[in-house]
Amino acid sequence: MNRPARLSRLCALTLVCCAATSTAWAAGQVHVQFVDPQHYADIGVGSVDRQRNLDLLAAHMREWAPLLPDGQRLTIDVLDVDLAGDTRVLWAHPHIRVLRGRADWPQMHLRWTLSDAKGTTLRSGDSSINDMSYLTGSSTVADQGALSFDLRMLDRWLRRQVLVPGA
Repeated sequence: MNRPARLSRLCALTLVCCAATSTAWAAGQVHVQFVDPQHYADIGVGSVDRQRNLDLLAAHMREWAPLLPDGQRLTIDVLDVDLAGDTRVLWAHPHIRVLRGRADWPQMHLRWTLSDAKGTTLRSGDSSINDMSYLTGSSTVADQGALSFDLRMLDRWLRRQVLVPGA
């Protein structure tokens, strides 16, 4: 390996270590609870699919913790979920999610509270979020895996409602 490549690799490793260390020191907490998921509009088909989707959503929301200032806690009660697309039963694939871009956009209903280290509520709300134009925009979203449109919608909500600068 030549010197510039070695130096570049060392810089990248240093940045990764610094990022990992800084997020461990300056991170909030995210607590996610699914309220009556058996009554959700569309969280998947079959118990395995539903549980996988719930786990994906919860894991994604917990990844927001480093975005919160140290000591802050975001508590989210997920009241309803209607995932992007519709589930179809096809011969070759028993359950496949079909995205048409019509009235099949992702929607969620969330009740949330952002509090500081002392438990004082900083902001809270009851949010019905959706993304009617989920198939327009970035074409790389579809390459990010299962529920990518739903996760993008959640990320936008977080930036607009929770991580509001100066609020």
